[in-house]
Amino acid sequence: MTMNTGNLKLYLLLSRFPFPKSYRGKILLSAFIGTHVPLIALIFYFLLSHPLGLKSILHILAIALISTLLGTGFSLYMLHALLTPLRLASQKLREYIINKRIPDLPDHFTDEAGQLMADVRYTVEHLDKVIDSLKKASIMDYLTGVYNRHGGEKRLVEDIARVHRSGDPMTLVILDVDNLKLINDQYGHDTGDICLKHITNIIEKKHSQGRLACKMGRR
Repeated sequence: MTMNTGNLKLYLLLSRFPFPKSYRGKILLSAFIGTHVPLIALIFYFLLSHPLGLKSILHILAIALISTLLGTGFSLYMLHALLTPLRLASQKLREYIINKRIPDLPDHFTDEAGQLMADVRYTVEHLDKVIDSLKKASIMDYLTGVYNRHGGEKRLVEDIARVHRSGDPMTLVILDVDNLKLINDQYGHDTGDICLKHITNIIEKKHSQGRLACKMGRR
């Protein structure tokens, strides 16, 4: 699939420049050139077209320099503040990719930058829920809510590794439900599903009771 870069031609051109490297730096440099080069050219044109004394020229240049520096400082500060939502959105998205940290971006601003932060937050939260749901679905049985074969094998490998590290004993119990096919054939699969859920609930209940008794015995 080819990427449409029709609207990125200028961005691609600026990305080839060695300086400035950051996106914020490119915007600040563009703003500086666009606002101050015409002003400087106008000052020099005025000075060349109207012969003045050295003192007057120095006064004009000093005023132009001070006003230019003040205007530049104000413009850079404002651009820095206005670019903060983009930087935050990029930073929080990177944090999720690396550390799976859900972004805590604000979602009450209504302009384009605010909408970007809100969209990043909503998209990442929704994506994280979908990923978590898919992970659970890949290892859990949708009917009984316990580990399926894939999840059970993975859990068994982890438990065996834990036993090897700790030296604690490990008990593996294998159960086989008899005559389940007869129940499905005679009463229907819905009844068979109910039986499976009931058996699972009994096992989980007994397992929880056994763990509680084990903890109480250790005390």
